[in-house]
Amino acid sequence: MKKFSKLVVAMVAVAGIAFTAGCKSDCEKAYDNAVAKADEKTKKDAQSEEGKKTFMDMCGKLPAEAQKCMAGAADEKAMMECAAKAAAAATEEKKDEKTEEKK
Repeated sequence: MKKFSKLVVAMVAVAGIAFTAGCKSDCEKAYDNAVAKADEKTKKDAQSEEGKKTFMDMCGKLPAEAQKCMAGAADEKAMMECAAKAAAAATEEKKDEKTEEKK
């Protein structure tokens, strides 16, 4: 019975790893989303190794909330709004930090 239990636990662990291995990050989803909605020239540039790396680096610097927003964005305009909201929130946070430092 112990061997069977260990086997079941091992199978569950392997299944869990296999299941999560196929999952994409929000930035990967946002990249796929952006490429799917891009015009042909932009799509060609974005699909280059350098284009994807640039997108992933920029996306990775955004807060998780913005990454999720971009992953579900309906078009390029909505994606840019997600990034703009994140930038505005970061700017506001820095202002708040400076105000707290002065006190």
